[in-house]
Amino acid sequence: MTVLIQGLIIRCSGADQKAFMDRPPPYFPQGSLNPKDENRYRKFKIVVGTAAAIGVLVLLGAIVGLYYLIAWLAG
Repeated sequence: MTVLIQGLIIRCSGADQKAFMDRPPPYFPQGSLNPKDENRYRKFKIVVGTAAAIGVLVLLGAIVGLYYLIAWLAG
């Protein structure tokens, strides 16, 4: 049997193949290992609001800059 694991090719004999196939799948916990932060949603809203405000300020700055550029070129 040939097994491809992360780009490596591994050839197994019959006994190795049986041991390889008999293992249970790995366990992936469904819950978080850390307790949930009660202010998580509030912090997320603050981060998103701040990012939106910065985006609006950058957009306004670009509009004002274009206005002054066009006025200077036309001037």
